[in-house]
Amino acid sequence: MAKRDFARNSRVAQEVQRLLNGYLQREMDDEALRLVSLNEVKVTNDLSYAKVYWRSISNDFDQSALQNKLTDVAKKLRYLLSQEMQIRKVPELKFIYDSSIDHAAHIDSLLAKTRELSKQVQVNGEEE
Repeated sequence: MAKRDFARNSRVAQEVQRLLNGYLQREMDDEALRLVSLNEVKVTNDLSYAKVYWRSISNDFDQSALQNKLTDVAKKLRYLLSQEMQIRKVPELKFIYDSSIDHAAHIDSLLAKTRELSKQVQVNGEEE
């Protein structure tokens, strides 16, 4: 039974993500919200809450201002979901900034510095 519940959570999460991405593109008046991309949705086992991980496709955005805008439109988005989804209870939406790309870029820069230091150590070792 647990496997079936997991499959349902996964299907609901995928559908929520697909619909929310569409709503952000079509239903929102704010241009900044149209530049938001939803990377992942995680739904709780009882389908009452959904964590929605987002990122802006714009390079120039204020993360906290955009987070506030998403929080402000969460109820409207949940209402839109309730109009289209065929489930008894539509999950409450919690938007969370997806910082995984930032972390990956930071790790990449640290690895690049490590490679550069390693080359310098090898060059200095060969000179002696």
